[in-house]
Amino acid sequence: MSPTYEKGLSIDRIDNDGNYEPGNCRWATDREQQRNKGNNHVIEWRGEARVLADWVDVTGIHESTIRRRLERGWSVERALTAPPRYGRDQRV
Repeated sequence: MSPTYEKGLSIDRIDNDGNYEPGNCRWATDREQQRNKGNNHVIEWRGEARVLADWVDVTGIHESTIRRRLERGWSVERALTAPPRYGRDQRV
């Protein structure tokens, strides 16, 4: 794997249940590695499954806001589409 290494990358397993072997490893950024963790919160919305961090990028709504909304029983649709209110919704 060394010929494809670039500064700032580290080895990441594609399948977290698999072994560290060439067919199951890749060079990845910290951000990519964080999205490949087994304990990520995967949310399905409009037929697409993404980790919470990806929905943050798509919606522009802060991660803690989405997480808190879902914990309070909001539907995924509402949690990902309702604009944040100034004040309470924007606090961690």
